[in-house]
Amino acid sequence: MNDPLASLRDIVLPPPVGWWPLAEVWWFIIVGTIGFVTWFVWFLWRNWKLDAYRREALQQLNAIERRWRDGELDNPVEAVNALLRQVAVTAYTRDRIAPLHGKAWAAFLRNNAVRVIAPDDLDELLALAYQADVSRETEKIERLLTFAREWIRRHHQ
Repeated sequence: MNDPLASLRDIVLPPPVGWWPLAEVWWFIIVGTIGFVTWFVWFLWRNWKLDAYRREALQQLNAIERRWRDGELDNPVEAVNALLRQVAVTAYTRDRIAPLHGKAWAAFLRNNAVRVIAPDDLDELLALAYQADVSRETEKIERLLTFAREWIRRHHQ
């Protein structure tokens, strides 16, 4: 008697599916990822270049503060006010900034950096630039320097 199972053969499997060529969906994913990464790098580079004036202004503000702390600068308020004006002229137009002074200038500083908490007496702090002796106003100058640093970092256009 012949065994019927002896005549059976193993199932021949087809070769495994290769990963190349890629399916169309993978090409879309690859191209989309490359496009997104390219856009993101360009976005970061553009913002870094656009914020160059902020970085330079912060360096100048640090130099003003260092000179004041070392006793080389008697009244840093004038220099800080001039620096804030320079930053504002760079970020906005000269026509918009040039006529501002006094309360209008302080209001401009408050209104164009809503995420920065401006001191209530900002007008008074900026007016210290016109005082001869500000040696006793250390706390006010500290507040102005803090505000100026935050304003330069966070003002919006």
